[in-house]
Amino acid sequence: MLTKGVVLPVFLIALAGCDMQTKTETGSSEADPVERYDAREFFESTSYFLTGEFCWSADDGSLLVGSDNSGIFNAYALDLESGRLRPLTRSTTDSIFPRSFFPEDQRFLYVADQGGNELSHLYVMNVGGKVIDLTPGENVRALFAGWSRSNKSFYVMTNERNPQASDLYEYQADDYSRELIFENDGGWVVADGDDDHYLALIKRHSSADSDIYLIDRDAEDSAPRLITAHEGNVSHNVYTFTRDGKIMVYATNEFGEYTQAWNYELATGKKTPLIEARSRFADFQRRYPEEAGQKQVGLKLQAIRQEEATRDFGVGQYYERSRHFRAAVFCYNNVVEDWPDTVAAARATALLVVGLAVTHLVSNIFYATDRESALLGAGGRQVIQWIGTADAFAKTLPPTSGR
Repeated sequence: MLTKGVVLPVFLIALAGCDMQTKTETGSSEADPVERYDAREFFESTSYFLTGEFCWSADDGSLLVGSDNSGIFNAYALDLESGRLRPLTRSTTDSIFPRSFFPEDQRFLYVADQGGNELSHLYVMNVGGKVIDLTPGENVRALFAGWSRSNKSFYVMTNERNPQASDLYEYQADDYSRELIFENDGGWVVADGDDDHYLALIKRHSSADSDIYLIDRDAEDSAPRLITAHEGNVSHNVYTFTRDGKIMVYATNEFGEYTQAWNYELATGKKTPLIEARSRFADFQRRYPEEAGQKQVGLKLQAIRQEEATRDFGVGQYYERSRHFRAAVFCYNNVVEDWPDTVAAARATALLVVGLAVTHLVSNIFYATDRESALLGAGGRQVIQWIGTADAFAKTLPPTSGR
């Protein structure tokens, strides 16, 4: 006999993939036909993307857009009044991927390789259309690493010194002069920096285990310092530094199955959990709305919200696995009420709705009675609505044979 561990998840997946349409008054339950496309239409589709930093022009009149509208990726300016795309580059051979407008004028940065060699260089196109390769060299690979907070300089990583490592340089926006900020001989991943003092590095030990190190650029001993000592496999990453330079916000799965955001106080080494990070981002967005838009703080807040919802959903999954069904339903209800419009809320709703449908339809699955009792006993308007949805869905299915 198949166990619950095999039957229930497969059944849930099957039901979750169904179009849960109820009968009409005439008894019809036919779904709308699915529109189909041939391969030609798929390959003739056009892609668009916005750059990460300073996608708005300095005069707020256009957006910096990448598109393969011409058959190959090029840079475009999207005029906000007319909605028209104006080509900024006209390459017919090498794909061009825009990275950022300059904060104070119409210059922009882009990356491109040469003939598909995957050795991308960073270029600047000046206002008059002149293009300058900022990272020349036959075997050089470079990437744009973001703007400084002053907007007077930007960061670039290249492997020109050592083909096996990428060093960090700071380029001045006015004359493109540069300074070596970090010589990367240790296989580090440069994660972020606060411009003035600190540089955050990632050391990857495996796909499931990594650490964060900090470099104090003002200290006499500028060797990387470990700040995430741990045992076992724990993953770490860096989100950002706060505007005042006092906090680094980082990611870790040390305290649960899912990644959480934590604060690290640079002066004291004190670590505090996610909720304070969210409040600091929200405060920054309220006080500095323009810079918050440039730094995509809204997206960071959305990501933190999704992480919090996922964390709470994981608690429900724990109780589900341990067969504490009332506790699981309570947690899933909280996810739906506390974190609406998140992926976790959608998953929680699906589990509750489909869980009711399964327990109504299949009576010989292990713990079905306990699960249904928990669902019905949870109370609240959501459960009442879910019961109605599940019953309506059950009536659309053909009768089952005796079990």
